[in-house]
Amino acid sequence: MTSYFDNIPNEVLEHIVSLVPWYENVKFTEEGKEHVLCQVVVLLQVSRRFRRATQNSPIWHEFLFEFEGLVPDTFMDDDHPLPANGFHRVNGLCHALFADSYFVACLQSKCDWSFSSLECLLAVQLHVPSFSKSARTVLLSLKGTDVAIHRLSTCQNLTKLHIHAGSDASLDLSSIALFAPRLKALFIDCPRMVFGSLSEIKGLEELALQCVGGELNFGDLDEDEILVPIASQNTLTRLTLDDVEDFCLIDQFPDLKHLKTALSPVGDELAAILENSVAKLESLDTQFIFQCPVRDPTCQIREQLPLLSCLCLSHLTTIHLSLLCTTFAPFVEDYVDASMLVLAEMTSQLVHLEEVELFAGVDLDRVHYLNRLKNLKTLDWSVPTGFNQGNDEEALNNHVRQLFEDVINKPDILIRVENRRLRDGIFVFTEEEIQALLRRMDFD
Repeated sequence: MTSYFDNIPNEVLEHIVSLVPWYENVKFTEEGKEHVLCQVVVLLQVSRRFRRATQNSPIWHEFLFEFEGLVPDTFMDDDHPLPANGFHRVNGLCHALFADSYFVACLQSKCDWSFSSLECLLAVQLHVPSFSKSARTVLLSLKGTDVAIHRLSTCQNLTKLHIHAGSDASLDLSSIALFAPRLKALFIDCPRMVFGSLSEIKGLEELALQCVGGELNFGDLDEDEILVPIASQNTLTRLTLDDVEDFCLIDQFPDLKHLKTALSPVGDELAAILENSVAKLESLDTQFIFQCPVRDPTCQIREQLPLLSCLCLSHLTTIHLSLLCTTFAPFVEDYVDASMLVLAEMTSQLVHLEEVELFAGVDLDRVHYLNRLKNLKTLDWSVPTGFNQGNDEEALNNHVRQLFEDVINKPDILIRVENRRLRDGIFVFTEEEIQALLRRMDFD
Protein backbone atom coordinates (compact mmCIF):
# COMPACT_ATOMS: atom_id res chain seq x y z
CA MET A 1 0.00 0.00 0.00
CA THR A 2 1.45 3.31 -1.06
CA SER A 3 1.12 6.52 0.90
CA TYR A 4 0.55 10.05 -0.33
CA PHE A 5 4.24 10.86 0.14
CA ASP A 6 5.26 8.02 -2.19
CA ASN A 7 3.66 9.80 -5.13
CA ILE A 8 5.04 13.32 -4.76
CA PRO A 9 8.28 14.48 -6.46
CA ASN A 10 11.50 14.41 -4.48
CA GLU A 11 11.82 18.21 -4.72
CA VAL A 12 8.43 18.67 -3.04
CA LEU A 13 9.25 16.15 -0.32
CA GLU A 14 12.54 17.90 0.39
CA HIS A 15 10.69 21.21 0.70
CA ILE A 16 8.22 19.65 3.14
CA VAL A 17 11.10 18.27 5.21
CA SER A 18 12.71 21.72 5.34
CA LEU A 19 9.56 23.12 6.98
CA VAL A 20 9.76 20.74 9.92
CA PRO A 21 11.15 22.32 13.14
CA TRP A 22 14.30 20.23 13.27
CA TYR A 23 15.30 20.96 16.84
CA GLU A 24 11.86 20.19 18.31
CA ASN A 25 11.69 16.99 20.34
CA VAL A 26 9.27 14.10 19.90
CA LYS A 27 8.29 12.11 23.01
CA PHE A 28 7.01 8.54 22.71
CA THR A 29 6.75 5.33 24.71
CA GLU A 30 8.12 2.01 23.52
CA GLU A 31 7.88 -1.19 25.56
CA GLY A 32 6.88 0.84 28.58
CA LYS A 33 9.93 3.10 28.37
CA GLU A 34 9.76 6.80 27.52
CA HIS A 35 12.00 8.11 24.75
CA VAL A 36 12.82 11.56 23.42
CA LEU A 37 14.11 12.10 19.89
CA CYS A 38 14.77 15.19 17.83
CA GLN A 39 12.38 15.72 14.92
CA VAL A 40 15.07 15.30 12.29
CA VAL A 41 16.17 11.97 13.79
CA VAL A 42 12.58 10.76 13.50
CA LEU A 43 12.44 11.86 9.85
CA LEU A 44 15.61 9.90 9.12
CA GLN A 45 13.86 6.73 10.31
CA VAL A 46 10.46 7.08 8.58
CA SER A 47 11.47 5.49 5.29
CA ARG A 48 14.28 5.39 2.77
CA ARG A 49 12.73 8.26 0.76
CA PHE A 50 12.30 10.40 3.85
CA ARG A 51 15.86 9.66 4.89
CA ARG A 52 17.22 10.71 1.50
CA ALA A 53 15.02 13.82 1.41
CA THR A 54 16.21 14.77 4.88
CA GLN A 55 19.84 14.13 4.02
CA ASN A 56 19.53 16.35 0.93
CA SER A 57 18.16 19.27 2.95
CA PRO A 58 20.15 22.54 2.77
CA ILE A 59 19.69 22.95 6.52
CA TRP A 60 22.73 20.75 7.12
CA HIS A 61 24.78 23.39 5.29
CA GLU A 62 23.69 26.37 7.36
CA PHE A 63 26.51 28.03 9.26
CA LEU A 64 24.92 27.84 12.72
CA PHE A 65 23.65 24.28 12.32
CA GLU A 66 25.09 22.04 15.05
CA PHE A 67 24.87 18.26 15.12
CA GLU A 68 24.94 18.50 18.90
CA GLY A 69 21.54 20.19 18.77
CA LEU A 70 20.00 16.96 17.49
CA VAL A 71 20.61 15.27 20.85
CA PRO A 72 17.92 16.25 23.40
CA ASP A 73 19.07 17.81 26.68
CA THR A 74 22.58 18.57 25.47
CA PHE A 75 22.25 22.36 25.35
CA MET A 76 25.44 23.76 26.81
CA ASP A 77 26.54 27.14 28.10
CA ASP A 78 28.38 28.43 31.15
CA ASP A 79 25.30 27.98 33.36
CA HIS A 80 24.11 24.69 31.83
CA PRO A 81 27.11 22.41 31.17
CA LEU A 82 26.74 19.31 29.03
CA PRO A 83 25.46 16.37 31.16
CA ALA A 84 27.85 13.57 32.05
CA ASN A 85 26.42 11.28 29.38
CA GLY A 86 25.96 14.09 26.86
CA PHE A 87 29.36 13.68 25.19
CA HIS A 88 28.74 9.97 24.73
CA ARG A 89 25.31 10.58 23.18
CA VAL A 90 26.65 13.25 20.80
CA ASN A 91 29.49 10.95 19.78
CA GLY A 92 27.07 8.06 19.20
CA LEU A 93 24.71 10.14 17.05
CA CYS A 94 27.53 11.53 14.91
CA HIS A 95 28.97 8.09 14.25
CA ALA A 96 25.49 6.77 13.35
CA LEU A 97 24.81 9.62 10.93
CA PHE A 98 28.19 9.45 9.26
CA ALA A 99 28.00 5.68 8.82
CA ASP A 100 25.71 6.38 5.84
CA SER A 101 28.01 7.00 2.87
CA TYR A 102 25.21 8.79 0.99
CA PHE A 103 24.91 11.36 3.79
CA VAL A 104 28.69 11.82 3.91
CA ALA A 105 28.59 12.53 0.16
CA CYS A 106 25.84 15.12 0.77
CA LEU A 107 28.23 16.98 3.09
CA GLN A 108 31.06 17.20 0.54
CA SER A 109 30.14 20.77 -0.39
CA LYS A 110 29.49 21.97 3.18
CA CYS A 111 31.79 24.93 3.75
CA ASP A 112 30.50 26.34 7.05
CA TRP A 113 30.71 24.28 10.24
CA SER A 114 29.70 24.96 13.82
CA PHE A 115 30.79 22.84 16.79
CA SER A 116 29.78 22.99 20.45
CA SER A 117 31.61 19.80 21.46
CA LEU A 118 35.04 18.41 20.74
CA GLU A 119 33.48 14.97 20.19
CA CYS A 120 31.51 16.20 17.19
CA LEU A 121 34.57 17.85 15.64
CA LEU A 122 36.56 14.62 16.02
CA ALA A 123 33.72 12.56 14.51
CA VAL A 124 33.49 14.88 11.50
CA GLN A 125 37.23 14.70 10.93
CA LEU A 126 37.12 10.90 11.17
CA HIS A 127 34.11 10.21 8.95
CA VAL A 128 33.84 13.19 6.55
CA PRO A 129 37.03 13.21 4.43
CA SER A 130 35.95 16.34 2.55
CA PHE A 131 36.02 18.42 5.76
CA SER A 132 39.75 19.09 5.54
CA LYS A 133 39.40 20.58 2.04
CA SER A 134 35.91 22.09 1.98
CA ALA A 135 35.79 23.81 5.39
CA ARG A 136 36.05 27.58 4.90
CA THR A 137 34.34 28.89 8.04
CA VAL A 138 34.35 27.25 11.48
CA LEU A 139 32.63 28.30 14.71
CA LEU A 140 34.01 26.81 17.93
CA SER A 141 31.71 27.26 20.91
CA LEU A 142 33.10 24.68 23.26
CA LYS A 143 35.41 23.92 26.14
CA GLY A 144 38.81 22.63 25.15
CA THR A 145 39.20 25.34 22.51
CA ASP A 146 42.98 24.98 22.32
CA VAL A 147 42.66 21.29 21.45
CA ALA A 148 40.02 22.09 18.83
CA ILE A 149 42.24 24.74 17.21
CA HIS A 150 45.05 22.19 17.05
CA ARG A 151 42.73 19.76 15.26
CA LEU A 152 41.86 22.41 12.68
CA SER A 153 45.41 22.29 11.35
CA THR A 154 44.16 19.72 8.80
CA CYS A 155 41.81 22.28 7.24
CA GLN A 156 43.69 23.42 4.16
CA ASN A 157 41.32 26.21 3.13
CA LEU A 158 40.08 27.58 6.46
CA THR A 159 39.79 31.35 6.08
CA LYS A 160 37.28 32.39 8.75
CA LEU A 161 37.31 31.32 12.40
CA HIS A 162 34.84 32.22 15.17
CA ILE A 163 35.84 31.34 18.74
CA HIS A 164 33.37 31.57 21.65
CA ALA A 165 35.31 30.31 24.64
CA GLY A 166 33.54 29.97 27.97
CA SER A 167 34.12 32.82 30.39
CA ASP A 168 35.94 30.51 32.82
CA ALA A 169 38.09 28.90 30.14
CA SER A 170 41.53 29.89 28.91
CA LEU A 171 42.75 30.53 25.39
CA ASP A 172 46.20 30.37 23.83
CA LEU A 173 46.16 32.99 21.07
CA SER A 174 49.55 31.90 19.70
CA SER A 175 48.12 28.54 18.63
CA ILE A 176 45.86 30.27 16.09
CA ALA A 177 48.73 31.48 13.94
CA LEU A 178 50.39 28.08 14.25
CA PHE A 179 47.44 25.85 13.34
CA ALA A 180 45.28 28.18 11.19
CA PRO A 181 47.83 30.12 9.12
CA ARG A 182 45.52 30.96 6.19
CA LEU A 183 42.91 32.93 8.10
CA LYS A 184 41.43 36.06 6.52
CA ALA A 185 38.89 36.77 9.29
CA LEU A 186 39.09 36.02 13.01
CA PHE A 187 36.37 36.65 15.61
CA ILE A 188 37.13 35.91 19.26
CA ASP A 189 34.97 36.25 22.36
CA CYS A 190 37.80 36.01 24.86
CA PRO A 191 37.57 34.20 28.18
CA ARG A 192 39.03 35.83 31.28
CA MET A 193 42.38 34.07 30.92
CA VAL A 194 44.28 34.75 27.70
CA PHE A 195 47.77 33.53 26.81
CA GLY A 196 50.12 34.13 23.92
CA SER A 197 49.74 36.61 21.11
CA LEU A 198 48.13 37.20 17.72
CA SER A 199 51.17 39.11 16.49
CA GLU A 200 52.37 36.33 14.16
CA ILE A 201 49.16 35.93 12.15
CA LYS A 202 49.81 36.98 8.55
CA GLY A 203 47.35 38.02 5.87
CA LEU A 204 44.45 38.73 8.26
CA GLU A 205 41.87 41.13 6.82
CA GLU A 206 39.33 41.30 9.65
CA LEU A 207 39.72 40.94 13.41
CA ALA A 208 37.14 41.16 16.20
CA LEU A 209 38.55 40.71 19.70
CA GLN A 210 36.08 41.14 22.54
CA CYS A 211 35.94 40.09 26.18
CA VAL A 212 32.86 38.22 27.45
CA GLY A 213 34.12 37.38 30.91
CA GLY A 214 34.95 40.74 32.43
CA GLU A 215 38.47 42.18 32.59
CA LEU A 216 41.06 40.17 30.70
CA ASN A 217 43.86 38.39 32.53
CA PHE A 218 46.83 38.23 30.17
CA GLY A 219 48.48 35.33 31.96
CA ASP A 220 52.11 34.94 30.92
CA LEU A 221 51.99 37.65 28.26
CA ASP A 222 55.45 39.21 27.98
CA GLU A 223 55.85 42.94 27.66
CA ASP A 224 57.02 42.67 24.07
CA GLU A 225 54.12 40.42 23.08
CA ILE A 226 51.01 42.08 21.68
CA LEU A 227 47.43 41.08 21.06
CA VAL A 228 46.93 42.73 17.70
CA PRO A 229 48.30 41.03 14.53
CA ILE A 230 51.22 43.26 13.61
CA ALA A 231 52.27 40.74 10.95
CA SER A 232 49.02 41.64 9.14
CA GLN A 233 49.58 45.39 9.25
CA ASN A 234 49.40 45.71 5.46
CA THR A 235 46.27 43.57 5.00
CA LEU A 236 43.97 44.34 7.97
CA THR A 237 40.99 46.49 6.91
CA ARG A 238 38.34 45.77 9.59
CA LEU A 239 39.00 45.92 13.33
CA THR A 240 36.73 45.47 16.35
CA LEU A 241 38.45 45.77 19.70
CA ASP A 242 37.20 45.77 23.26
CA ASP A 243 39.28 46.88 26.24
CA VAL A 244 42.76 45.68 25.23
CA GLU A 245 46.05 47.23 26.27
CA ASP A 246 47.58 47.38 22.81
CA PHE A 247 44.90 49.50 21.21
CA CYS A 248 47.45 52.24 20.77
CA LEU A 249 49.07 50.18 18.00
CA ILE A 250 46.11 50.87 15.74
CA ASP A 251 48.20 53.45 13.89
CA GLN A 252 50.30 50.54 12.60
CA PHE A 253 47.52 49.52 10.17
CA PRO A 254 47.64 51.95 7.23
CA ASP A 255 44.93 50.17 5.21
CA LEU A 256 42.34 50.07 8.00
CA LYS A 257 38.90 51.05 6.68
CA HIS A 258 36.42 49.99 9.36
CA LEU A 259 36.84 50.47 13.10
CA LYS A 260 34.53 49.50 15.96
CA THR A 261 35.30 50.08 19.61
CA ALA A 262 33.37 48.91 22.65
CA LEU A 263 33.41 50.76 25.99
CA SER A 264 36.98 51.98 25.96
CA PRO A 265 39.09 53.67 24.87
CA VAL A 266 36.72 56.36 23.62
CA GLY A 267 36.61 60.08 23.09
CA ASP A 268 39.82 61.92 23.86
CA GLU A 269 41.73 58.65 24.40
CA LEU A 270 40.74 57.33 20.99
CA ALA A 271 41.49 60.70 19.40
CA ALA A 272 45.02 60.56 20.79
CA ILE A 273 45.42 57.10 19.27
CA LEU A 274 43.98 57.98 15.86
CA GLU A 275 45.76 61.31 15.39
CA ASN A 276 48.92 59.52 14.20
CA SER A 277 47.11 57.06 11.95
CA VAL A 278 47.62 57.34 8.20
CA ALA A 279 44.58 55.17 7.51
CA LYS A 280 41.53 56.59 5.74
CA LEU A 281 38.62 55.14 7.66
CA GLU A 282 35.31 54.61 5.88
CA SER A 283 33.21 53.58 8.90
CA LEU A 284 33.41 54.14 12.66
CA ASP A 285 31.31 52.59 15.44
CA THR A 286 31.97 54.02 18.91
CA GLN A 287 30.52 55.88 21.90
CA PHE A 288 30.87 59.18 23.68
CA ILE A 289 30.71 58.55 27.42
CA PHE A 290 30.16 60.89 30.34
CA GLN A 291 29.53 60.54 34.07
CA CYS A 292 26.74 62.26 35.95
CA PRO A 293 26.62 64.10 38.31
CA VAL A 294 30.42 64.04 38.57
CA ARG A 295 30.87 66.89 36.09
CA ASP A 296 28.85 68.92 33.66
CA PRO A 297 28.05 66.48 30.80
CA THR A 298 28.62 69.11 28.11
CA CYS A 299 32.14 69.79 29.45
CA GLN A 300 32.95 66.10 29.37
CA ILE A 301 31.63 65.75 25.83
CA ARG A 302 33.62 68.78 24.63
CA GLU A 303 36.79 67.01 25.72
CA GLN A 304 35.90 64.06 23.48
CA LEU A 305 34.90 66.02 20.38
CA PRO A 306 38.47 66.19 18.95
CA LEU A 307 37.93 62.57 17.92
CA LEU A 308 35.65 63.73 15.11
CA SER A 309 38.30 66.05 13.66
CA CYS A 310 41.00 63.38 13.28
CA LEU A 311 42.46 63.41 9.79
CA CYS A 312 41.89 59.68 9.31
CA LEU A 313 38.12 60.29 9.64
CA SER A 314 37.94 63.05 7.03
CA HIS A 315 36.51 60.69 4.38
CA LEU A 316 34.24 58.75 6.70
CA THR A 317 30.99 57.64 5.02
CA THR A 318 29.37 55.59 7.81
CA ILE A 319 29.13 56.31 11.54
CA HIS A 320 27.34 54.50 14.36
CA LEU A 321 27.56 56.73 17.40
CA SER A 322 26.06 56.34 20.89
CA LEU A 323 25.96 58.85 23.73
CA LEU A 324 26.10 56.99 27.03
CA CYS A 325 26.05 57.91 30.71
CA THR A 326 27.90 55.40 32.91
CA THR A 327 26.53 56.48 36.30
CA PHE A 328 23.27 58.11 37.32
CA ALA A 329 20.68 59.08 34.74
CA PRO A 330 21.35 62.67 33.62
CA PHE A 331 18.81 65.46 33.44
CA VAL A 332 16.97 65.49 30.13
CA GLU A 333 18.26 68.97 29.26
CA ASP A 334 21.88 67.99 29.94
CA TYR A 335 21.65 64.84 27.84
CA VAL A 336 19.94 66.63 24.95
CA ASP A 337 22.48 69.48 25.02
CA ALA A 338 25.36 67.00 25.01
CA SER A 339 23.73 65.13 22.12
CA MET A 340 23.39 68.31 20.10
CA LEU A 341 27.04 69.17 20.71
CA VAL A 342 27.99 65.84 19.18
CA LEU A 343 25.58 66.33 16.28
CA ALA A 344 26.91 69.83 15.54
CA GLU A 345 30.54 68.67 15.53
CA MET A 346 29.80 65.51 13.57
CA THR A 347 27.99 67.35 10.79
CA SER A 348 30.71 70.03 10.63
CA GLN A 349 33.70 67.71 10.47
CA LEU A 350 32.39 64.58 8.74
CA VAL A 351 30.74 66.13 5.70
CA HIS A 352 31.02 63.00 3.52
CA LEU A 353 28.73 60.89 5.70
CA GLU A 354 26.18 58.78 3.83
CA GLU A 355 24.90 56.54 6.63
CA VAL A 356 24.29 57.82 10.17
CA GLU A 357 23.09 55.73 13.09
CA LEU A 358 22.68 57.62 16.39
CA PHE A 359 21.70 56.69 19.92
CA ALA A 360 21.25 60.12 21.45
CA GLY A 361 18.79 62.70 22.65
CA VAL A 362 17.05 64.89 20.14
CA ASP A 363 16.16 68.57 19.97
CA LEU A 364 14.06 69.04 16.85
CA ASP A 365 14.97 72.75 16.75
CA ARG A 366 18.57 71.81 16.02
CA VAL A 367 18.30 68.83 13.68
CA HIS A 368 18.81 71.24 10.78
CA TYR A 369 22.52 70.49 11.32
CA LEU A 370 21.85 67.39 9.21
CA ASN A 371 21.42 69.63 6.17
CA ARG A 372 25.21 69.92 6.11
CA LEU A 373 25.45 66.25 5.08
CA LYS A 374 24.84 66.57 1.36
CA ASN A 375 25.51 62.86 0.72
CA LEU A 376 23.25 61.52 3.47
CA LYS A 377 21.28 58.44 2.39
CA THR A 378 20.34 56.70 5.64
CA LEU A 379 19.46 58.12 9.04
CA ASP A 380 18.64 55.82 11.96
CA TRP A 381 18.14 57.79 15.16
CA SER A 382 17.27 55.97 18.40
CA VAL A 383 16.19 58.26 21.22
CA PRO A 384 16.51 56.84 24.77
CA THR A 385 13.33 56.79 26.79
CA GLY A 386 12.32 60.30 27.80
CA PHE A 387 15.32 62.07 26.28
CA ASN A 388 13.59 64.25 23.74
CA GLN A 389 12.21 67.76 23.90
CA GLY A 390 8.48 67.83 24.52
CA ASN A 391 6.14 65.25 26.00
CA ASP A 392 3.23 65.60 23.59
CA GLU A 393 3.18 62.50 21.40
CA GLU A 394 1.26 64.09 18.53
CA ALA A 395 3.53 67.13 18.52
CA LEU A 396 6.60 64.90 18.50
CA ASN A 397 5.26 62.91 15.56
CA ASN A 398 4.62 66.16 13.71
CA HIS A 399 8.19 67.30 14.47
CA VAL A 400 9.59 64.09 13.07
CA ARG A 401 7.54 64.44 9.89
CA GLN A 402 8.89 67.94 9.60
CA LEU A 403 12.41 66.58 10.10
CA PHE A 404 11.82 64.13 7.28
CA GLU A 405 10.60 66.84 4.96
CA ASP A 406 13.10 69.57 5.82
CA VAL A 407 16.29 67.54 6.04
CA ILE A 408 15.92 65.00 3.28
CA ASN A 409 16.25 66.23 -0.28
CA LYS A 410 16.89 63.04 -2.24
CA PRO A 411 14.46 60.32 -3.31
CA ASP A 412 16.68 57.43 -2.16
CA ILE A 413 16.83 58.48 1.50
CA LEU A 414 15.74 56.12 4.26
CA ILE A 415 14.87 57.49 7.68
CA ARG A 416 13.82 55.89 10.94
CA VAL A 417 13.49 57.76 14.22
CA GLU A 418 12.77 55.55 17.20
CA ASN A 419 11.64 56.54 20.69
CA ARG A 420 11.05 53.71 23.11
CA ARG A 421 8.74 55.87 25.19
CA LEU A 422 6.12 55.94 22.46
CA ARG A 423 3.37 53.36 22.32
CA ASP A 424 4.48 51.72 19.06
CA GLY A 425 8.18 52.40 19.56
CA ILE A 426 8.70 53.57 16.00
CA PHE A 427 7.50 56.44 13.89
CA VAL A 428 5.91 54.91 10.82
CA PHE A 429 5.14 56.88 7.69
CA THR A 430 2.36 55.60 5.45
CA GLU A 431 3.03 55.10 1.76
CA GLU A 432 0.73 58.03 0.97
CA GLU A 433 2.64 60.34 3.32
CA ILE A 434 5.97 59.35 1.81
CA GLN A 435 4.75 59.87 -1.75
CA ALA A 436 3.25 63.24 -0.82
CA LEU A 437 6.56 64.34 0.72
CA LEU A 438 8.55 63.13 -2.27
CA ARG A 439 6.33 65.05 -4.68
CA ARG A 440 7.03 68.26 -2.77
CA MET A 441 10.79 67.79 -2.77
CA ASP A 442 13.11 69.40 -5.26
CA PHE A 443 15.45 66.80 -6.77
CA ASP A 444 17.46 69.15 -8.98
